[in-house]
Amino acid sequence: MLFRSLGEIKNGLPSGLGIFKYDLGWGWKKYVGEFMDGKEHGLGYLIYPYGSRYLGSWKNGKMNGQGIFTYPNGEKYVGEWKDGKEHGQGTTTFPNGDRYVGGYKYGKYWNGTQYDNDGNIFEKYMNGKPIIE
Repeated sequence: MLFRSLGEIKNGLPSGLGIFKYDLGWGWKKYVGEFMDGKEHGLGYLIYPYGSRYLGSWKNGKMNGQGIFTYPNGEKYVGEWKDGKEHGQGTTTFPNGDRYVGGYKYGKYWNGTQYDNDGNIFEKYMNGKPIIE
């Protein structure tokens, strides 16, 4: 993988504040923010070549803590992350106005409610499974 960097370097690796561009072979992804030992760590902003964006906290190269992920189609997740996955409390808003609000566990709906664009409940989740009422 080819890359370009601009910023602080320690032991040959990005460390501290900087800008890093990665050539994925089909486009460049760009990260602006904090690094530690060559990995995204701290606060940062990542832009993928296909248009997705993440703004938030990082730990050891993975999204971790509070963050906002926006997809090219307008879908947006705002909430907690762990090891690069939605984990904890958050809200996903879909392009049609529907939304899911509540808990996530490693990227899956866990304990929460899904609403249509008028605010009506159309599905609830408990321990990762839809509840039928």
